[in-house]
Amino acid sequence: MKDFHPFGTDGIRGRSGQWPMVPEFVWHVVRAAVLELFSQGGAKLVVVGRDTRASSLLFERVVSAAASSCGMDIWSPGVAPTAAVAFLAAHADACCGIMVSASHNSWQDNGIKFFAPGGRKLRESEEIAIVERLSHASSGSSRLFRSHGRVRDWSEGLESYKDHCLETVAGRGSLSGMRLVVDGANGAVSEIAPQIFSALGADVACVSVSPDGYNINMNCGSVHPETLIDRTLGEKVDAGLAFDGDGDRLMMTDNRGHVFDGDDMLYMLASSWHVADRLRDPVVGTVLSNMGLETALKRMGLSFERVRVGDRYVSERLAKTGGVLGGETSGHVVMPMLTPTGDGILTALQVLYHLKEIGGELAQLTETMVKYAQLMFNVPSNGKSVDVLLRDPCFRAAMEETQSKLGSVGRVVVRPSGTEPVIRVMVEAEDPELSRYHMQRLARMLIRAVE
Repeated sequence: MKDFHPFGTDGIRGRSGQWPMVPEFVWHVVRAAVLELFSQGGAKLVVVGRDTRASSLLFERVVSAAASSCGMDIWSPGVAPTAAVAFLAAHADACCGIMVSASHNSWQDNGIKFFAPGGRKLRESEEIAIVERLSHASSGSSRLFRSHGRVRDWSEGLESYKDHCLETVAGRGSLSGMRLVVDGANGAVSEIAPQIFSALGADVACVSVSPDGYNINMNCGSVHPETLIDRTLGEKVDAGLAFDGDGDRLMMTDNRGHVFDGDDMLYMLASSWHVADRLRDPVVGTVLSNMGLETALKRMGLSFERVRVGDRYVSERLAKTGGVLGGETSGHVVMPMLTPTGDGILTALQVLYHLKEIGGELAQLTETMVKYAQLMFNVPSNGKSVDVLLRDPCFRAAMEETQSKLGSVGRVVVRPSGTEPVIRVMVEAEDPELSRYHMQRLARMLIRAVE
């Protein structure tokens, strides 16, 4: 394990039954993580949740056993959104929260997401410390190993999370008269999301809320909003809400076939909070955030900063700058005043109440933001790193030439995926045809470089 770094953009992820997502490795990495995070403070308590995929119960039990073997008590809310696990870890003063999920990936994959004390995601320095402990798996743990913790079913923890969600909109009235369609991606929010919106008085219809272990994210949810578009198009619906498998991402749709991504929702909330004097900038996005968002925020007199892809980097930058709003195009929205990590349900609530308070339709919330044409292409990496590919003289020359032609009204971003074995090429330009031409050209050259 010495030279192996299992962490990606968001925890550890892979094909279930293949390294690193095998019980033996999960056991060791959980023990290493728990011992490292316990050294930072918090109670001898770990909150462990899971999504609905077929392998999640198995891995939840491995995680619970590993953490218990370190002397930790385990409180398990069972199937729960990732944001609920983060919230409950902070709420219970746990030393660690652990979510078993591969997020928006298919059922064949699984993963482990860790939360440090306070419910925040791990810093890179903490991941490195955990990997270092892996090479000394038994070091310093024999004392704790002799005192196993207890494992407790904590289903009432979900009630605390639901209460927290409702409290974030307390005093703003109900959603009575608003009709919503919820796409639960057959995942962790399939039960709890409709319950929360219904409790606030909304008329809620549902799609993809019948998980069977194998249909999570399958042609549904935030990765496939076309399913929700089919359900809402032409209907008397105020909004469609498409979550991903663990509920930390959200995409929205309206009854005209429009899809509203994370950039749209950042603009909606920035506009709302700015008028209400609740916004402290900068607003934080990533290298993939649309240039149209940046331009629109600057027109409002707000600063905008970009970080690497990954909501944890957004959270870290917000913490350093004192900002209160950030997110990713993919639908992660981070609101540290409300919750320690991205939360699709809380994002939906904030947008819906903004929509309710101004009246009108969802599309009106973004009509003053003109987005640039952004096209992306994924190329299987075949084990090659982006650094190696960027040293390919032909591909590097093509990238530099493209950026030169786009100038200040476009961008080229080439990066490895943190969740899949692919390299992503993104070209953005004011002119859609220009964006398409350069993206196709770069994708062809990248394929040659990989081969």
